[in-house]
Amino acid sequence: MRSILKKEQVFEEVNGGILLPRCILCKEVPKLGIAEGFLLTGQFVCSGCEQKLLTLNYDDPAYNIMVHKLKDVIYGSKKSSKQVRKE
Repeated sequence: MRSILKKEQVFEEVNGGILLPRCILCKEVPKLGIAEGFLLTGQFVCSGCEQKLLTLNYDDPAYNIMVHKLKDVIYGSKKSSKQVRKE
């Protein structure tokens, strides 16, 4: 497999020249491709990370890490460099 950068999205080329998306949160390539997740501003989020984000508690450090990564995608690195508000 080799990585191909295309419109800010990293895809993995598998046997036969098939391109599969790579999750921006976990960096994994799902076996079923785009069917195992969704695009957020042109970037792929796998269904596993989606479920993890929906089930994590707000006070869990992993939740804040995932929110930071999503803010990077949505707003760019300028906005996400601010620390996530903790209550």
